[in-house]
Amino acid sequence: MTTPAGRQGPGDSEWFHAGERAIQKLVGVREEADRVAAGFQSRLGPVAQAFLATARCVALAATDPAGRCWASLLLGSPGLLRASAGQVHITALPDSDDPIGPHAPGDRIGLIALDFARRRRYRVNGTVLSWEPSGIGLAVDRAYANCPRHIRPWLVEPDLLAGRIRRSYPELAPHHIRLIGSAETLFVASSHPVQGHDASHRGGPAGFLRVLSPHCLALPDYSGNAMFNTLGNLYAHPRVGLVVPDLRNGRTLQITGRATIDLTPPAVDRDRGSERVVHIAVEEVVEASQGLSRPRWEKPLPDPLS
Repeated sequence: MTTPAGRQGPGDSEWFHAGERAIQKLVGVREEADRVAAGFQSRLGPVAQAFLATARCVALAATDPAGRCWASLLLGSPGLLRASAGQVHITALPDSDDPIGPHAPGDRIGLIALDFARRRRYRVNGTVLSWEPSGIGLAVDRAYANCPRHIRPWLVEPDLLAGRIRRSYPELAPHHIRLIGSAETLFVASSHPVQGHDASHRGGPAGFLRVLSPHCLALPDYSGNAMFNTLGNLYAHPRVGLVVPDLRNGRTLQITGRATIDLTPPAVDRDRGSERVVHIAVEEVVEASQGLSRPRWEKPLPDPLS
């Protein structure tokens, strides 16, 4: 079995590119990563298709014409995604002024579908088949489920992101720093020049993403599935994108920049459970907001981990 990226079948070492392998070797988890990769698929099974059909939250990862990485967030009702064995159709588009798109057939993008209520998530990396007013068609290159760790349960309105305007900033403004300080959820976009794009989810207690200055962020990396898809991409290609949502009122920050990986973080990070830290040099911030005078949100579900 060969994927569109030229990789072999699930579990084969060729699922990992050189950047992923480098991080796995540095951390000492290569054999564990190979065991986990046995769950990779280049087609979507019935369970995955059924889950994607119920998804209300999807994050996308892609690169703009200047080579910068962006992450973007879509919310909706069940039916936001329609999946078959080899394809996913996203029945909505990012806003026309979203820096993530549009993209032409043959371009590579990544997505992650997340169910906040049931604490489930599923990743699909693929190739654009179409980008039209009716949505985005994506051919599946590889797909796999992620564990539920660090998913903070929320009930989100399907139209929470509707009718917003965007503003661009060269650095983090004070109100951006306040939003980041309260964020418990974000999404990361990374890429590899040959293997394509990846969207991943990160969560933690409020303030887990730290602002070091208006131009620099520190993103903790906790123990996970040992594959190091995101860090492997950043090791090989340091462009990174974040989307940090305020799930109470629909405000989002899209941040693009360059990443460096610290495999031996300082005590302040280790004390918070972080095993590594990604430092992000901020190049641009795009804020999207409805400009509402009061928040639009529902009470979060009880956290089963608390």
